[in-house]
Amino acid sequence: MSPSYRNLSLIFLLFNISARWTVSSSASCGSTSGGPTDIPTVTLYGSGAYPWAETMIPWNCVYNIRDYLKTTSNVTEAFLNAQTDALQQTPPGGVIYFPADTYKITTLLPLSSNIVIRGDPTTTPAKSGKNPGKLSPATQFSCPLFSHYGVFSIGTNNSGVVNIDMDGCAIMLWPELGPNNQQFSWPTDFENYWFGATSITSLGKNKLVLSNLIHDVSFGYPSPSKPPQGQNIYPWSFSTAIACYSGENALVGNNLIAKANASTNIPITLQLRAQNHSMVNISTYYPTDNRYGIDVGRVLIGAVASAAVGNNGPCPNSWGSITPKCFPYLFPTGITVRDNYVYQNGRVGVSIASGIPDNAEIIGGGAQIYNNHVEVASNTTCWTVTGTTVTTGSDTNENRGYDIAGYGKNVTFNTGHIHNQFVPFGPYLTVDGEGILQQPGQNSAGLYDNFQYNDMSGSSSGAAIWYYDLLLSSTGIIANNIAGNPAEAFIGVWMERSQDQGMNFTAHNNTPAAQYCGGSPRKCVPIPVSN
Repeated sequence: MSPSYRNLSLIFLLFNISARWTVSSSASCGSTSGGPTDIPTVTLYGSGAYPWAETMIPWNCVYNIRDYLKTTSNVTEAFLNAQTDALQQTPPGGVIYFPADTYKITTLLPLSSNIVIRGDPTTTPAKSGKNPGKLSPATQFSCPLFSHYGVFSIGTNNSGVVNIDMDGCAIMLWPELGPNNQQFSWPTDFENYWFGATSITSLGKNKLVLSNLIHDVSFGYPSPSKPPQGQNIYPWSFSTAIACYSGENALVGNNLIAKANASTNIPITLQLRAQNHSMVNISTYYPTDNRYGIDVGRVLIGAVASAAVGNNGPCPNSWGSITPKCFPYLFPTGITVRDNYVYQNGRVGVSIASGIPDNAEIIGGGAQIYNNHVEVASNTTCWTVTGTTVTTGSDTNENRGYDIAGYGKNVTFNTGHIHNQFVPFGPYLTVDGEGILQQPGQNSAGLYDNFQYNDMSGSSSGAAIWYYDLLLSSTGIIANNIAGNPAEAFIGVWMERSQDQGMNFTAHNNTPAAQYCGGSPRKCVPIPVSN
């Protein structure tokens, strides 16, 4: 990896200064009023940066939502009518354009294949170094609190959301679930439809989530099913601000997942079971930011992968047997997560799985994860993880910056301020808190990876960069920095198998030096620079 990556943002900025938008559709498609017809990836990153995105839909076919709101006051109905018109053309699809305004979303917007939702164009940066940028789209979708409404994909190919202020709304570009899951409906049977899924038909391809502002998103249940009567609302553990699942080609770029505006305005009283089984009342505020930030092929896949392991699944025996051949969904290709700012108060900032084409032994040739920042709130108390019991010293709220699986990744120039949370009634902090965590111990994990120039300095968590139980080969762990962390922080490679040590990988110029670790209690030794 060359430091020339530093110059990419400057090139993009110079390109953007001269970018302009056109505002008319072609004569053969689109609605009367039209809208912007530029290709947003070209406007932001230049021609040829993402060629699949340039041809994923007919970008010149623009359907202006105001042409459809003339006949209905219901935004969802207007959207469905516009989408129907777009899908009836040849070739099918196009842009559903929402001009600058606030649109109230009272249900899910069901996004079909070959459709991109787009707001008033903007290329303002989502991040400025380790700080949020000034990205503020003029088009806003407003959703009810706790609903986890927003854009929900019912098609799996060539879809996206661009230039929208998602106020309380989530972006959910999910895969097509297997036939045995289709009997369940959203949101009345949320647990079974999503996290309870046991099979996938297709991840689809060509997904685009670009230049959106997302805030105040959470699914307000303490579990996937509705809370018992009288029990307080609490974020469900697997709520996501952005979920993007694609087997081939996805770009999640320049999105600002901002600190919630609503949290401190929503006082709640939690009735929780303490460690001694007594019930305690705790007055606090609703932790809206306790959710996953960007999830690219991980959270749902983890649930389905559990069903794939074992005597009845395609991957027998254990998680360690999962490979691209028996379970390809953990190894999608053509994935990019870049230039995003993610604020959170628990869970994971960026959760991603990736792969590279078979036999393509290219270090860092798979998913591109670079120039992102994850900010985990500091000096906060985690009263509960599930919404049902008081947090204890052994509990975890994850509090992770980047949680990554798969192989062939290029993880460079990412930053983070990662902090553990206080737990009530004792001196302990929540556990975990890794800045970057590469897991789990799959046979293909840790191959052909490139981890360089990642800066987690300024964090207060423990292990800042952590490679867990891997078969490391042809991987570079170079020039990463966690300076300023507490003394127990380190860059560590966790080894449970003696044959793991001495694998073909490179580790040098890290601050502090990377270490081999293992055992209980943990023991670490320096990794020889000659590796």
